[in-house]
Parts: sequence; structure tokens; C-alpha cells
Amino acid sequence: MRHSIKRILGLLLCASLLFSLSLFFTVSTAALSSITADVSVGNGFMVALDDQGRIYAWGDNSMGMLGIDTSTSYSTTPVQISVTGVKFKAVSAGFDHALAISTDGKVYAWGNNDNGQLGNANYQNHSTPTLIAGLESKNIVAVSAGKRYSLALSEDGKVYAFGLNDCRQLGIDGESEYATPTLISALSTVFVTRIKAGIASASAIDADGKLYLWGENGQSQLGGEDGADKLPALFTTTKTTEQMVTSTFGTEYSATLLADGTVGFMGKNKYGQYGNTATDSNPSAVFKITDTKALQVTSLAAAGTQTVLLGLDGTVYTAGQVLGSDDPSEQNWTFTPFFADQDSAPRAGAIAAGYVNGAFIAQDGSVWTWGDNSLGQLGNETMINQPTPVRVCGVDGADFTLGSAPHVQQVMLMFSTKVPAPDFAVTIPSTIDVGELHQTTTEDPQRYSNTEFGVGVYNVQNLYGEKKIVFTVLSTAQDQTFYLSDAAGEKLPFALYLTKDGQLALESGDVLAEFTEDGSVTAWIRIDQSQILKSGIYTGTVNFYYEAVDIEAEAGGAS
Repeated sequence: MRHSIKRILGLLLCASLLFSLSLFFTVSTAALSSITADVSVGNGFMVALDDQGRIYAWGDNSMGMLGIDTSTSYSTTPVQISVTGVKFKAVSAGFDHALAISTDGKVYAWGNNDNGQLGNANYQNHSTPTLIAGLESKNIVAVSAGKRYSLALSEDGKVYAFGLNDCRQLGIDGESEYATPTLISALSTVFVTRIKAGIASASAIDADGKLYLWGENGQSQLGGEDGADKLPALFTTTKTTEQMVTSTFGTEYSATLLADGTVGFMGKNKYGQYGNTATDSNPSAVFKITDTKALQVTSLAAAGTQTVLLGLDGTVYTAGQVLGSDDPSEQNWTFTPFFADQDSAPRAGAIAAGYVNGAFIAQDGSVWTWGDNSLGQLGNETMINQPTPVRVCGVDGADFTLGSAPHVQQVMLMFSTKVPAPDFAVTIPSTIDVGELHQTTTEDPQRYSNTEFGVGVYNVQNLYGEKKIVFTVLSTAQDQTFYLSDAAGEKLPFALYLTKDGQLALESGDVLAEFTEDGSVTAWIRIDQSQILKSGIYTGTVNFYYEAVDIEAEAGGAS
């Protein structure tokens, strides 16, 4: 009973933190009732999980990390990893091995097993996912793969470790390696909700938002000046009283996201990976906080000497060494968006990083990668390094996406216009997050003022099964009329037409278009100039709703 109450309280705490931070924050340690697309970065390879429970991998396969026979040394495009009858809900890539959790809470491992990091005592490599018998009865909700070691978190808040232990990265003061899952007893009195395995350093966060650190501390990345390897211990600091949300490790430094949206760092800052306008090659045991509140950070990751942040609006920021650059000294001293043109930039829903690479899943389900590409780990059919993200390709060269439907189903278009007189044209933004709106303003000397806009729909051909996207327009007003409003609440109605000279206006709930493949549709906003009673600044809102419809089911229902 005590554990059940503690677990409920812990999950409520996590839920409240996540709600306040972002709709896209991924809870990797709560029991997963549904499958969420995910991506993880290893050393020269990556693994990804789609929302159908299927795993894909690309890059280096020297130890079987792609889940296929090592006669194929690498792949520059995704290869599907399958286990008959099994769907997965989480993945994690380590140095040269990988872990995955099935939907029933069992753990599978593949790749290098020299130090028992696959969780079995035979020390044999596996080129296909192999069930870890020692965790079958634990109902695992999260895994994290490090360099030659692994961590697993069970539903009851317990942490298990296996693999290399030369720096106490297993949280155990004993043998130099453990080939089967072993309980970390030092954490058994707390309820852990998040885990992270770095290269040889590790962390856990409990239900109270407290951080525990252990493993390699040679550069003071765990705090403490002595540089000695550590067993799991509560991290205390006088710099902050904020709860810890998530923690990660780069090369010789650590980064922790606090509940107030700032990020705390320890260890080396040689390339400016703290994002605080400074660099320092000397390790620091001091918890140095970088104020990132303005970025509305929802999650963070670290790739070698580059720190990656995800903002609430889907913007990806980086600070530190520019991975994949031709100039190894190139760096960002402050957190900078990847894309200069944010209007056309892909918006991320999840980020990942490790070693010399980074990746993110865009809100349309596509996967983007950057950094070193010497083993094809960018998945774009080349072996050319890339300092800015490139889109991962499928096996036929088409775009590789994880989602079975657009990730954002409802998009609100908010626009404003200055109304000086009855002869004007409304202008609207050029882009929104899902699909793209392109507009051209056209002045009509006649009674009506018209503005053309286009809606682009993509990811249609990647829907699973015979499906189409139905694109509907919705009004936010109770009377279902489309309105502009000024600051005083004065309303100015407008209508929507499929053509400039259209005679039948679209009503709220009407279908704007249907797509069975990628494409676009244009429509017109029309304002009757005789309705303009006063000038001023007006704003308006239109909702566009995407819905994936099963064509076969629809046909069957009609017959």
C-alpha cells in the first residue's frame, strides 16, 4: 500500500510538472499506455520507434546494432528491426548496443555484449533483439543505454543495472562488471521516476524532483572537487531550491533542467556548452545555472560538447561545439536556434543527442539528424557530415517519417490587420506549424476585399493503410460565424470561399479539402467592406482540423 500511494503521488507530481512545461514533453518513466514515437542516438548509429511499435535503425552495424546480420557493416537509410509478435514502446541507444521495451514491459537488447550490457551471462553479441530474462518479472517502464552498461527502471520505482562497472556506473560498489540485472540498493529507499545513463556517469530523479548522481567524476561532472568515482548520492546545492525535471551527460559535463526552466551545469565548459557566453577548459564542481527561461525549455540532451534544448514552440536550440562542422573549433557561446528562418523551420516534438550526433522528431513525424556522418548515421543516403539538421530518408529515398498521421490534428491560425478605411486587404501569417499557409494579398476595387491563402498538407503518403486526410474549417464563435475583433470587442464578419469569385461560402464544419496524397488547396478570406464601421487593429482566428479517415471503412459503411 505504501508503495502504491508513493507511486501515485510521484506520477501526479510528474504530471503537474509536465503540463506546466509542454505538450510535447516525453515521460519515459511513467507507465506507457500508448506508443509514442521516439528516437535515440548511439555512437555512430541511431534507433527510432514509430507510433505503431516498430523499431528502425541506421548507421554503424559492426556489432549488430542495426538488428541485422553483421555482414552488412552499415546502412545510410533506416532498417526495420522486428521481433515476431512484439510491439515496442521505448528505445535507447548506447555506445555499441541498444535496448527496447515491449508493450508488455519486457526488455530486449542487441549489439555488443563484451561486458554483459545485454543482460545475459553468455557475453555473446546479438544482432537481433534478445529478451533479458532477468527483467521479465519487473514490468520495466524505462531503459537507458550507456557506454558498455545499461539501466532499467521498473514500475515500482526500482533501478536495475548491468554491464561495465569500472567507474561505479552501475551504482554498485563491487565487481568491475555484472552480466545480469542487479538492483541498485542505494536507490531502493526512494521512488525513482527518471533515469539516464551517460558515457560512464549516471543519474536518477525521484518523485520529489530530487537528483541522484553516480559513476565517473573525473571532471567534476557529478559535483565535488576530488574527482573520485561516486556511488549514488543525493545531489544538494545552495544555488537552487527548484525541483529537477531531467538530467543528461555530455563529454565530461552534466546538464540538468530545473522546474523553473533554467539549466544547471557541472564539469567542463571548453566549447561554451553551458550557453552562458563563456568557455572554460577547467572542470567546475559548482552548479552553474544558465537562465534559459525565455526559451521555455521542455527537455534537453547532450551530444559530446554540444547541449541541445527544446523550446515549448518546437524550436531546437544548441550551444557549444558545432557538430559536423568542417571547422572543429566552431562553436555557439549562447543557445541559438538551428534554423535562421523560424517561419519555415520544422518544429520538433522530441530531441535526442549523444556522442557526436543529435536528432529530433518533427511534429509531422519526420526525423532530422545532424553531426558526424562517417558511418551513415544521419540516415540521408550520404556519408557527408552536416552541422545543421537533415531529413532522414526511407529505403527508397523518400522521406522517412515515424507518425501514422499528422501529429498535430488541430491548428489555430491567428492573424491581425489594420483597418484604416473600406479599401484594404487582410493579411495573414505565411506559415503555421502543421502544413504551410502561403498567402498573397489582393486588393479588390469592388465591394469585397479578398485575401488568398494556401494550405499545404504532407505526410499523407506515409499513413498506414488506405487512408485519406479530411481537412475541415471550424469557427471559434458560438454562432459559428467567422469574425475579426478589435480591442473594444467590435466584430467584423468575414467569409471563406474556395475561389475568389465563389458564390457559396464555407460554413463552420464544412470540408475544405480531402487528400489521398501530398498536396495543397487554396481558399479566400472575403470581407464585405460595407460591414466596416470603424478603423483600427482587428484580429481573427480560424481553426483547421486534420483527420485521417480509413477509406476502406468509409466505403464499407456507405454500402
